[in-house]
Amino acid sequence: MLRELAWLLSATPLRTFPMRIHALVLALTLAALPATSQETSVLVARDEQGAAEAWLSPGSDLLVTRPEDGGSGVFLERGSFPRFAPDGRVLYTETLDDGHEILSSRTMVLDPGTRSPRPLRRGERELEYRRPPLSPGDTTAVRVCIDPGHGGTDPGAIGFGLQEKDITLDIALRLRHLLRLDTWNTKGGGSWDVLMTRDDDVYVGLSQRANLANAFGAQSFLSIHVNSFSSSSANGTETYCYLGQSLNAGGMLRNAVHEEAIRAWGLRNRGVKEANFAVLRLTAMPAALAETGFITSPIDIVKLQDPEARAEMALGYLFALQLHHGFQMFDPRPSGGFLGLAR
Repeated sequence: MLRELAWLLSATPLRTFPMRIHALVLALTLAALPATSQETSVLVARDEQGAAEAWLSPGSDLLVTRPEDGGSGVFLERGSFPRFAPDGRVLYTETLDDGHEILSSRTMVLDPGTRSPRPLRRGERELEYRRPPLSPGDTTAVRVCIDPGHGGTDPGAIGFGLQEKDITLDIALRLRHLLRLDTWNTKGGGSWDVLMTRDDDVYVGLSQRANLANAFGAQSFLSIHVNSFSSSSANGTETYCYLGQSLNAGGMLRNAVHEEAIRAWGLRNRGVKEANFAVLRLTAMPAALAETGFITSPIDIVKLQDPEARAEMALGYLFALQLHHGFQMFDPRPSGGFLGLAR
């Protein structure tokens, strides 16, 4: 809470210092309210009898709890998309990735009464993943998953002494705070139930990110990234949806995110594109991947390294989500208000 409060205050220009006092009061008020986002574990699978379950937490291995384990559970490294067989076996997907695409994938099996998984044997039947029933919640809230790219042992792109994983997390946490403000501020905007695929400097696999979003029942998915290139001449903002989705909901989300990102930073417009990125391919809801700018560009780095600019980008993403989900654009901060479609 203190970290988010510091960001909120630092993002307010000095000339509006009195508004910082209002922001402080609002932030302290928010701290006393019930949480409006899910930050712990997500139930990603359950067997037909309801006796065994599988859980994922941002930055944690897949946890499988079975009656025979006495409640201690088994952590499965890099595991995702667990499947329960009638004979008590647990199948799951183990992957390695580079932060954008999955490099290797194999099915692993946890046999009944064991705690060490093994690879799926030749001729052993594969199972289809089934998402568990969604957890109860506020039916008026829109479930959204925010995905800060990279993290932990995967720094992402590097340039000018900065790492992609730190920038994406900073923007994502600012966006989560704005979504909370928007939920609390009943004067406009929307109501949000937010899941972060990570909220700290931890590694989360691409398939785990998708599994989290799918099991959470997210209605939209936004993955935040920073671009790079071998030449410092490359610069600008581009935004992706999955292949063939440009005319569908994923493309509409991408377009809204891109338009607001261009408004926020005013960098070179590299356009909207399609790609086969894993988080776009594996997620079951409209999904967009935002490349905010190039960390290797002396032009873009001015925005990427500036906390106030990151706050502006987070606000742009809020506006994009509001528009995509049918809300009027609304700035929920103390000095904000209705913005309408034309600004």
